[in-house]
Amino acid sequence: MLTLNNLQPGQAGVYSVVVSNFAGVVTNVSGTVTVDVPLHFEQIQWLSNGQFSCQVKGNAGQRFVVEVSDDLETWNALFNDQLSDGGFSFSDNDAEQFTHRFYRLVPGPDM
Repeated sequence: MLTLNNLQPGQAGVYSVVVSNFAGVVTNVSGTVTVDVPLHFEQIQWLSNGQFSCQVKGNAGQRFVVEVSDDLETWNALFNDQLSDGGFSFSDNDAEQFTHRFYRLVPGPDM
């Protein structure tokens, strides 16, 4: 058994295993490792002009929707896109117009 901790997307790929004992050596090239990065926000900041800015992170090719709420009960889609390389810069220029503004990421529909 092999346990890998703190994997990064760059560590995904096909791996081989070499097993040996007194009877000989066997190599098996059938282990594919994929790294699933959950959708999340990084580098969250409120800029001095009242703008909200962040990085959307996840798996390359993953579709996502940024939803917004002012009461945490009613959520509305604000923006949707697809991650091309695992990251996307998002900003909300209208954030300063609201007393309270909450954001969440939702996986988008597959196309």
